[in-house]
Amino acid sequence: MDIFKVIFFTLVIMASCISAFFIARLWINFSLPSNIIGPLEMLLIYAALFLSVLFFGPKTKGARLSELRLVKFNFFKAASASITWLLAIKLSTGLYVTLTENLFGLGPPQDNFELIPKIFGDGMAGFILAVLLMVIVAPVVEEIFFRGFIYPALRDKIGMVWAATTSSFIFALFHGDAWLIVPIMMLGIVLVHLFEKQESLWPSILLHSMYNLMTVVIIYLLEV
Repeated sequence: MDIFKVIFFTLVIMASCISAFFIARLWINFSLPSNIIGPLEMLLIYAALFLSVLFFGPKTKGARLSELRLVKFNFFKAASASITWLLAIKLSTGLYVTLTENLFGLGPPQDNFELIPKIFGDGMAGFILAVLLMVIVAPVVEEIFFRGFIYPALRDKIGMVWAATTSSFIFALFHGDAWLIVPIMMLGIVLVHLFEKQESLWPSILLHSMYNLMTVVIIYLLEV
């Protein structure tokens, strides 16, 4: 099956999951607090991504389950590389913020800093829920889908450089924030590099987890 059809069907599955949730919510006529609805939506989206890999993986050349590379890796080598890249990405993001503010008068929307506590809730309970979903669930599922599934399929069709660029752009669009497209695309390209360099998906998952953890910690510290 063509990889772009896979992406299309994945988006359809994601939209169906969210639609089914809201239809059920209206039909049953129950209301849930926002810090429950947000995480539930995220879980539905990640379930759709994971099911897409399970269903389409065996049918897609270059994106079979055996090619996900969830294999053993050198933890200390991966950890040192992840820390180095994490610092480089954060410095690059800081430079991006400075340039966009000084040259174009555009800064990160204030809503970006309020979104995570709004989704997961305030205080320690919200922080723990954010860590569970953003630091554990999200990196594993997103790396399996974008680096383990989408990227190899694109690489076999359009080559490594264009596959890295295209899959990283799709990865950035997935996060749904126009201002963050450039920083998240840079992160995606680094995650592809780790995936290829370390010959395992786990180092990419590790860096992704560290990146999200730093983001969550900073946001909840600013909230105090």
